[in-house]
Formats: sequence, structure tokens, C-alpha cells
Amino acid sequence: MIVRSLRGLAAAMALVAVVASVSEAQMKSASRFAIQGGVSLPNGDFGDAADMGFQVGGSYTMQMNDQYSLRFNADYSRYAVASNPIFDGNWSQLGLFANAMMGFGDMGVYGLVGLGFVNTGLSVDGGGSDSQSDFAFNVGGGWGKNNWAIEARYQSVQADGGSLNTLPIVFVWKF
Repeated sequence: MIVRSLRGLAAAMALVAVVASVSEAQMKSASRFAIQGGVSLPNGDFGDAADMGFQVGGSYTMQMNDQYSLRFNADYSRYAVASNPIFDGNWSQLGLFANAMMGFGDMGVYGLVGLGFVNTGLSVDGGGSDSQSDFAFNVGGGWGKNNWAIEARYQSVQADGGSLNTLPIVFVWKF
């Protein structure tokens, strides 16, 4: 009787351990946080107004299934005003995006497309600042293995009078 109870207790403990490890593995693959940093290259007319800058950010990804996921990210970019004999200053962008992501097999390659809002500011040394928030979209892709990835995205902010286009290239660390 005691042996049978001990066997039942051991089986129950083994079942709890298996269920706990499976649900922990599902939680790790189901959602992840990440931080990123790299360079951001202004393009088009914005490339004439701004020099190469940097981008840092963070994201939260929810895995929908083996191939698709949903990612929310917040990014901050900063650029120096391109050579200007009249004034010095900098551009900054703070963006919030929702991205649909698609993985392509076991190679670690993925694509993404997203919509969001970006607040773009211009600060002139000794002269003040101005900013506005606008609708934006991005499209890109990356390659990653384990906890690391490299990613490039074309980002377009639909500002008054034209678009502010950039190409951030970032390294991503997932945890």
C-alpha cells in the first residue's frame, strides 16, 4: 500500500515536472523581449537634411504559431543636421510600431511589415525646437539564431509636405 502510494506520488511529480517544463518552453517561444541598436541611414530628401544617425529600441514579440508572430516595438533615432552654414542642430524620431512577422523555415530568416506613429523633432542649437507626430510604415527583414539577430527595415514617416525615409540596420538581442 505504501509502495503503491509512493509510486503514485512519483508519477504525479513526474507529470507535474513534464507539464511545467513544456509550458515553460511554450512561454519562452510564445513571447520574448528584445533590445536593439545600430545605425540609421536617412534616404531621399531627408538624406539631404540629415546625416547618418543611430537607432536604439526595444520590442515585445508574441509568437502566434511556428511561422507567424506579432511584434510591438519602440524606437529612438537621432541624426545630426546635414552640413549647413547657417545653423547646427539635430533631428530625432521616437516611433511606436505594430509589426506582423513571418519566419521562413529553420534558416532563421524572417520578414516583417508594420504600421505606427513617429514623433519627429528638429532642435536647432541656440534657436529652439519643433516636433510633430505622423503616421508611418516599415517593411524589412532579418536573420537570427538563438538570442541574436541582425535586421534592416525601410521606414517611411508620412510628414506634411513629404515623407521622411530611413533605413535602420540594427543588431538585436532577445531575452
